[in-house]
Amino acid sequence: MMAENEKIKRILDEVLKSRKPSEKEAGKVVNIVDEFISKLNKRKTELGIKAEIMLGGSVAKGTFLRDKFDSDVFFRFDRSYLDNELSELLEQILKPWRNKVRIHGSRDYFQLRYRKVKFELVPVYKITNPQQAVNVTDASPLHVNWIKEQLKLNKHLKEDIILAKIFFKAQRIYGAESYIMGFSGHVTDILVINSGGFVNLLNDSIKWKPKVKIDVMNHGKKLNKSKRHSPLILIDPVQPERNAAAALSKEKFNKLISSGKEFLKNPSISFFEEKKITIKELREISGEDKLIIVNATPLEGKEDIIGCRLLKCFEYLKKNLMVNDFILSQAGWEWDRNAVFWYIIKNGKLDRYKKWVGPPLKSKDHVSAFKRKHTSTFESEGRICARVRRKFLKPEKMIEIMIKDEYIKNKVKAMRMKKI
Repeated sequence: MMAENEKIKRILDEVLKSRKPSEKEAGKVVNIVDEFISKLNKRKTELGIKAEIMLGGSVAKGTFLRDKFDSDVFFRFDRSYLDNELSELLEQILKPWRNKVRIHGSRDYFQLRYRKVKFELVPVYKITNPQQAVNVTDASPLHVNWIKEQLKLNKHLKEDIILAKIFFKAQRIYGAESYIMGFSGHVTDILVINSGGFVNLLNDSIKWKPKVKIDVMNHGKKLNKSKRHSPLILIDPVQPERNAAAALSKEKFNKLISSGKEFLKNPSISFFEEKKITIKELREISGEDKLIIVNATPLEGKEDIIGCRLLKCFEYLKKNLMVNDFILSQAGWEWDRNAVFWYIIKNGKLDRYKKWVGPPLKSKDHVSAFKRKHTSTFESEGRICARVRRKFLKPEKMIEIMIKDEYIKNKVKAMRMKKI
């Protein structure tokens, strides 16, 4: 066990060495952020707008990765402003930056890039407790402050959060977006803090059962049923009536448990490496089964919306393959600039006709109706059945037709099946 612990420590040290920013790199990012916030403050003061600018996200907490410099900036507006004014006031402050993009939501916010750092600029009310929140984002600065306070008490946890983020990203379970349904950054932070470290979190997760409840601040709050549908009930430390892990899917919950168990049993740096699957690998996985690859070019828009559209297209094709009796042994998708869907199918070709099972023979009226609908009927195991002509015999033909469907066309710019 001692040797195994030493091996894990060596791996974690190696991961941090390659992915954690050096002091010089971190300092450079912090300087860029400080410079930008200084300009925002100057602009805000010139306009006479009453708002406090606060840094959030991983840069504020010191948990950002070497290649990820995203930063949240909260504009905490005075509560004398009307709710519908906040986004407009923020847009006035950001007028000098022409590369800003307005993102529509429950309250519009903005994205822009300043000296290679991507900023998300969010208008909120300045509140001192969550009960004062008008919009769900108003409490976000309070969440950031809670995390920062915990990290002051246990400074080593910054590195553990970095390790958790890298591990979760590599295992494809990071992100609460609706097309991912994984562990958000906020949830990851809370879990690491609750367990007292990354390895402790993996050990704790092995013992998890569906509907496990974690209450880091011992609020003792009982959530109503609508907030207990996810496999992990994580009582939010700032808003105890809220399940912070409400967006988490059972699939991602189980994936953390299995990945954590595998890593602790056979530690390897490969668990922290993000890999893109290749056609060569898919061919090897599919073996003698049929492999179909579909390339999709997404429409422009907000990342979460694009991702949802792509997921719906992937699921639509998958569902139709199954409805048409093609047996899927594996299916998945990846998305960078363009998306790739893959489907591995057993029984590459089907018979022209299939058996369609009807009502029991004793249900005379239903049997008569079934016979009127189908010309070729027969009896089997106490039921009336029919021989029905299949619409598709080959999965490629089905995909070829389905990708031209209006349902698909409305969600992507283009989609085509790749020849293997």
